Amino acid sequence: MVTTRSTGPRASTSKATARNLDSITAADSDSSPEADEQNPLNDISDCLKKLQGAFAKVKKDVQRLRKEKEEVEEQLDEEREDAKLSVHTRRRALNTPNAIAKLEDEIKALKAENRKKDKVIAKLKDKALKEEAQDLLDTAPDGEDGIDPATRMRKLLRKFSDLMLVGTLDDDEKCPICMEPMELEKCSAFDCEHLICNDCLKQILPKDEQFMCPVCRGCTAREDFKLVCMTGTHQWDELLKVAAAWDAYDRRPEVDTSEEEAEENFITDASEDEVSSEANDGDATDASAPEVQTDDGEQDSERPSTPVSRSSSPAACRLSYSQSPSKVKRKRLQELAEERAKKRQR
Repeated sequence: MVTTRSTGPRASTSKATARNLDSITAADSDSSPEADEQNPLNDISDCLKKLQGAFAKVKKDVQRLRKEKEEVEEQLDEEREDAKLSVHTRRRALNTPNAIAKLEDEIKALKAENRKKDKVIAKLKDKALKEEAQDLLDTAPDGEDGIDPATRMRKLLRKFSDLMLVGTLDDDEKCPICMEPMELEKCSAFDCEHLICNDCLKQILPKDEQFMCPVCRGCTAREDFKLVCMTGTHQWDELLKVAAAWDAYDRRPEVDTSEEEAEENFITDASEDEVSSEANDGDATDASAPEVQTDDGEQDSERPSTPVSRSSSPAACRLSYSQSPSKVKRKRLQELAEERAKKRQR
């Protein structure tokens, strides 16, 4: 049988312990409400202060980082621009000599082309001006044969002037360079009217646009050389034909009027005494001597001048070129040819 002695003291001890715990709990419960209310507020305020300090610090760090970011971006942009400029500069530095040489070649080619075009334009302008002047000078035909007399006379004068300026080859004339005799259509004339054979011209002609005359050192452009196709005799014959055409068409009276006395004679500007004396000598010679032939052996086809009535007045003895005898005409034309030859030799 089990005894239960120890049951009573143990139960009393547990009860006492429970009572002590209750008393402690009660005491704690009486003293904790105030402490519990103060401790959470302090903790919250401390946390808030810490959070505010941390936030202010983080805010400053963010602002500082933004500034640093902007500075870094600006530096990066500058570095990129510098890199682009350096690349372009290097490329330009490498391509500059080649580009300069290429541009210089283009400039030279353009200048040469411009010079050629300027010459062509100048020639076209001269041609257009001549055509316009001719159109302005030409009048409607009112002559018997349908051609204006003034137009006919102007054409004869132009033809005479062209014949006087054309380059001619004298007999046994030699090239001033190779000293070989020159032939027609195988030699050319400078602007100064000196001649040179085409063989020497081809060998000596420089690449530029100007060529210096070996006689007078005058310069002539490449395109201004004229091929010589006429001798002095042929030129003389052509001049006589022009004079004959003028004489055949000149229908003025035999004796000039007082108004025409103040005008210059056709071709010649000799005085009245010279013209009248030459006319008298020519009449006497023509009456006794046979008809004179031209240089090439052909007979002169010019008709004899009409006899002029003698008068005591010097104006009545004065003859126009068309009414002068053939000898006077040939003499005057020969003088003009000699003057032109002297001009070429200067």
